[in-house]
Amino acid sequence: MPDETINSGSQFTNRPLFLTILCAITFFSSIAGIVINTRGYFNAPAEVERISSGEAKSQLKNLFSVGENAANELVKIGNLNVGNYEKFSIGCIASYILALIGSILMYK
Repeated sequence: MPDETINSGSQFTNRPLFLTILCAITFFSSIAGIVINTRGYFNAPAEVERISSGEAKSQLKNLFSVGENAANELVKIGNLNVGNYEKFSIGCIASYILALIGSILMYK
């Protein structure tokens, strides 16, 4: 019988540095997104009130206003209520969980 070397161990390949950094950034940002949107789900009434009262620091006022005094106008954002905001938060949490699972699988 000829002498053969059987390599029963798995072949180790180095992971590119860019992929490692990308997985780490995705992992930590997914966890942050889950935490932020979970907090938004439980504080939905306060968040909807803050957004619709005009206290939110967003450019939506300038986008939807018609007159020159755009900064003083209140903007009614269509379909913004507590139920829709909670559904939005649940959808965001689900997408961040999928991104978290994807980053873990890519790292392996």
